[in-house]
Amino acid sequence: MAGDDAPPEVRRLVRRAVGMLAAGEFHELERWTGGRRLSAEDMAQVLERYEVLPVLPTDEELFAETDFYDVSGDGSAYHVETNLWSDHGVTDLQLRLDIAETTPGHYSVEVNDLLIP
Repeated sequence: MAGDDAPPEVRRLVRRAVGMLAAGEFHELERWTGGRRLSAEDMAQVLERYEVLPVLPTDEELFAETDFYDVSGDGSAYHVETNLWSDHGVTDLQLRLDIAETTPGHYSVEVNDLLIP
Protein backbone atom coordinates (compact mmCIF):
# COMPACT_ATOMS: atom_id res chain seq x y z
CA MET A 1 0.00 0.00 0.00
CA ALA A 2 1.22 3.51 -0.63
CA GLY A 3 1.04 7.02 0.74
CA ASP A 4 -2.11 7.88 2.63
CA ASP A 5 -2.76 4.30 3.67
CA ALA A 6 -0.46 4.58 6.69
CA PRO A 7 -1.60 6.02 10.03
CA PRO A 8 -0.85 9.71 10.61
CA GLU A 9 1.68 8.88 13.34
CA VAL A 10 3.69 6.65 10.99
CA ARG A 11 3.64 9.39 8.35
CA ARG A 12 4.81 11.92 10.96
CA LEU A 13 7.75 9.67 11.88
CA VAL A 14 8.76 9.30 8.23
CA ARG A 15 8.66 13.08 7.81
CA ARG A 16 10.79 13.50 10.94
CA ALA A 17 13.43 11.04 9.68
CA VAL A 18 13.59 12.68 6.24
CA GLY A 19 13.75 16.11 7.90
CA MET A 20 16.69 15.03 10.03
CA LEU A 21 18.56 13.78 6.96
CA ALA A 22 17.77 17.01 5.10
CA ALA A 23 19.08 19.06 8.04
CA GLY A 24 22.28 17.00 8.23
CA GLU A 25 21.34 15.78 11.71
CA PHE A 26 22.91 12.36 11.20
CA HIS A 27 24.01 11.87 14.81
CA GLU A 28 20.55 12.84 16.09
CA LEU A 29 18.93 10.43 13.61
CA GLU A 30 21.31 7.68 14.71
CA ARG A 31 20.48 8.29 18.38
CA TRP A 32 16.73 8.48 17.73
CA THR A 33 16.72 5.21 15.76
CA GLY A 34 19.29 3.40 17.86
CA GLY A 35 21.82 3.20 15.02
CA ARG A 36 21.26 -0.55 14.75
CA ARG A 37 21.84 -0.81 11.01
CA LEU A 38 23.29 2.52 9.86
CA SER A 39 25.52 4.85 11.82
CA ALA A 40 25.64 8.61 11.37
CA GLU A 41 28.90 8.15 9.46
CA ASP A 42 27.31 5.56 7.16
CA MET A 43 24.46 7.93 6.31
CA ALA A 44 26.82 10.84 5.64
CA GLN A 45 29.03 8.65 3.43
CA VAL A 46 26.09 7.46 1.33
CA LEU A 47 24.88 11.03 0.73
CA GLU A 48 28.41 12.13 -0.14
CA ARG A 49 29.02 9.14 -2.45
CA TYR A 50 25.84 9.80 -4.42
CA GLU A 51 26.29 13.59 -4.22
CA VAL A 52 22.80 14.14 -2.89
CA LEU A 53 21.98 17.12 -0.68
CA PRO A 54 18.50 16.20 0.53
CA VAL A 55 15.78 18.74 1.17
CA LEU A 56 12.51 18.32 3.01
CA PRO A 57 9.74 18.35 0.40
CA THR A 58 6.10 19.16 0.98
CA ASP A 59 3.95 16.40 2.46
CA GLU A 60 2.29 15.92 -0.93
CA GLU A 61 5.66 15.43 -2.66
CA LEU A 62 7.12 13.28 0.11
CA PHE A 63 4.23 10.86 0.35
CA ALA A 64 3.77 10.63 -3.43
CA GLU A 65 7.23 8.98 -3.42
CA THR A 66 6.69 6.82 -0.32
CA ASP A 67 5.53 3.22 -0.11
CA PHE A 68 4.20 1.79 3.14
CA TYR A 69 4.15 -1.97 3.65
CA ASP A 70 2.10 -3.23 6.59
CA VAL A 71 4.40 -6.09 7.64
CA SER A 72 2.32 -6.95 10.70
CA GLY A 73 -1.01 -7.31 8.95
CA ASP A 74 -2.71 -5.29 11.68
CA GLY A 75 -1.19 -1.83 11.15
CA SER A 76 1.25 -2.04 14.05
CA ALA A 77 4.46 -2.39 12.00
CA TYR A 78 5.50 -0.92 8.66
CA HIS A 79 8.41 -1.18 6.30
CA VAL A 80 8.69 2.20 4.56
CA GLU A 81 10.54 3.10 1.37
CA THR A 82 10.75 6.79 0.49
CA ASN A 83 12.77 8.51 -2.20
CA LEU A 84 14.76 11.52 -1.09
CA TRP A 85 14.40 14.93 -2.69
CA SER A 86 17.03 17.50 -3.68
CA ASP A 87 16.72 21.04 -5.01
CA HIS A 88 16.37 19.43 -8.45
CA GLY A 89 13.41 17.22 -7.49
CA VAL A 90 13.01 13.60 -6.50
CA THR A 91 16.20 11.49 -6.54
CA ASP A 92 16.86 7.78 -6.97
CA LEU A 93 18.26 7.61 -3.43
CA GLN A 94 15.86 5.80 -1.14
CA LEU A 95 15.54 5.83 2.64
CA ARG A 96 14.16 2.61 4.07
CA LEU A 97 12.68 2.58 7.55
CA ASP A 98 11.10 0.00 9.82
CA ILE A 99 8.48 1.52 12.13
CA ALA A 100 6.67 -0.49 14.79
CA GLU A 101 4.20 0.42 17.50
CA THR A 102 5.85 -0.97 20.64
CA THR A 103 3.07 0.03 23.05
CA PRO A 104 -0.11 1.97 22.27
CA GLY A 105 0.96 5.35 20.91
CA HIS A 106 4.72 4.63 21.17
CA TYR A 107 6.83 3.67 18.17
CA SER A 108 10.31 2.44 17.42
CA VAL A 109 11.98 3.65 14.23
CA GLU A 110 14.93 1.95 12.60
CA VAL A 111 16.87 3.13 9.55
CA ASN A 112 16.96 -0.06 7.53
CA ASP A 113 18.98 1.28 4.58
CA LEU A 114 19.91 4.29 2.48
CA LEU A 115 20.58 3.24 -1.11
CA ILE A 116 19.80 3.45 -4.80
CA PRO A 117 17.68 0.35 -5.42
